[in-house]
Amino acid sequence: MNGWLPAPLDETNCDRDARYVCFRRDYIEAPPTVFTPKQFRIDSRLTDDGREEVFYHLTTTGRDERKHDPYRCGRIEWGKPVIQRVDSAFVRTWRVRQNGENRIKIAVEDFEYLVVLAEDGVSVRLITAFYVHGKSNRAKIKKESERRDD
Repeated sequence: MNGWLPAPLDETNCDRDARYVCFRRDYIEAPPTVFTPKQFRIDSRLTDDGREEVFYHLTTTGRDERKHDPYRCGRIEWGKPVIQRVDSAFVRTWRVRQNGENRIKIAVEDFEYLVVLAEDGVSVRLITAFYVHGKSNRAKIKKESERRDD
């Protein structure tokens, strides 16, 4: 593990309320500031429980039906430090065009964790962040970063 990232939280008992406190602290109350003058933002769409939809993208996995992901939940505090190091040697950053948007992808040096942001002329928006399972998935992301590097 990288020494600058916090230790993963207990993955066996993911307390959704406690993870939401981490999410609010890192992305709403004191969001990353590295993209100034662009505003860092999150999508304002809320789920039935009143929480931001992107919160569930940071703590669950799946396309149609999202399910608890202990690896994402345990690393909820990794996203902001990774974003804050966007211009450092500690992470690999590249841009791609995906789903009709300009995306910024930021991976830790071993490609174990990936943050995905959407960028437009005035803002940078958090899409998701997640633990990357398996060597083959990490190799695939690494290959994309090499192919699409600015």
